Amino acid sequence: AFSVFFICIALTSDMICFFFIPVHWLFFAASTYVWVQYVWYT
Repeated sequence: AFSVFFICIALTSDMICFFFIPVHWLFFAASTYVWVQYVWYT
């Protein structure tokens, strides 16, 4: 039971990293794009 619990935690953390990193870069790219547009048009 302990090994199954450990595997579930490992898979969950891997999934969080796998999904959070692209989302983080997506927000970074979007904020950078908005900032560039704001500077460009003002």
